[in-house]
Amino acid sequence: MQILNIITVILLICYSGILLFFIKGWWGLKNGQPIQSQFKTTVSVLVPVRNEEQHIANLVQDLIAQNYPIALFNIIIIDDHSTDQTATIVRSFSNSNLRLLQLSIEKPINSYKKRAIATAIAECDSELIITTDGDCRMGSDWIASIVSMYEQEQCQLISSPVAYHQEKSLAEKIQTVEFELLIAAGAACIQNKFPNTCNGANLAYTRAAYHAVGGFKGIDELASGDDELLLHKIHKQFPDGLRFLKESSAIVYTEAKGTLRSFYQQRKRWASKSVKYADKRMVLLVSIIYFFHLVIFIQAGLLFFTRANLAMFVILIGVKIGLDAILIFQSLSFFKKRRLLFLLPLVEIFYVIYILIIGIIANIGGAYEWKGRTVN
Repeated sequence: MQILNIITVILLICYSGILLFFIKGWWGLKNGQPIQSQFKTTVSVLVPVRNEEQHIANLVQDLIAQNYPIALFNIIIIDDHSTDQTATIVRSFSNSNLRLLQLSIEKPINSYKKRAIATAIAECDSELIITTDGDCRMGSDWIASIVSMYEQEQCQLISSPVAYHQEKSLAEKIQTVEFELLIAAGAACIQNKFPNTCNGANLAYTRAAYHAVGGFKGIDELASGDDELLLHKIHKQFPDGLRFLKESSAIVYTEAKGTLRSFYQQRKRWASKSVKYADKRMVLLVSIIYFFHLVIFIQAGLLFFTRANLAMFVILIGVKIGLDAILIFQSLSFFKKRRLLFLLPLVEIFYVIYILIIGIIANIGGAYEWKGRTVN
């Protein structure tokens, strides 16, 4: 018991340091990046899609309606062997800056999404690449806000915020709180020059940086990682060239997973990227977070047999909830979802169980479903 308490205290100190690191980074981000009135950067918006007939029309309409000079940007939808009406819907739009590419891959591969993005990049000559997903929505100043930061900062990669919206069930609202916490933590790490995560639904990078790091070479065998692992590669070559855009007009909106099965498959896919972390500091960070939640689970379990560690458990939970609440409050305030803060206790319970399961899954590996395919 004494050894467990010593380990618990050490992990609590480490976790507290990590959360303070996140809070410091989020606070350090500038709010409200000014949007320029004149631009010079050519942009290609790349959207790899598969079976998105329910969402693609809304996305295309949002992209066409962008307040950005039409001569400076184009939209490339890459259809990844859809079996529904996705391609037909895209063709129904007649805009001159909209293009449909269709993948033609006969031999099964693991990384269709990376192949789709790489194919589109090879077909365009724009200075800046922006990626999003087929089920997303965005405001009319989305491109303008990203390019404004790019032209002012001259950076190589810009990660921008992603938010869940239109939550209906309690489970979807809990996902929203947890997801926005992940977005804030990723943003903070970029601000602190220790980038660990981003989201391909709202990611921009220069074509020159993409080619400088060899594109997806070395990570192309994984189905996922077109965002996070590319982030790591670009950071390694351009350590001062990454930014997070903390601007409401840059937010991309998507929907939380409606079923436990779809949520599980999504997080299993995300977890699969961790086996490719080259930076040992990042492995250490993830390990500390995992083992911290493991000791919470163990300490909670021991309370069923003895109250000797009750004081330790109260301190453990109190510090965790207090620090988590600061970051979650900041994140939800930015996304204008502060009303969901009351779900924090449920999120804390959910997160302990979730992170332990996902940690095991990440190390075991195995196949998972994605876009109607089974991949490894």
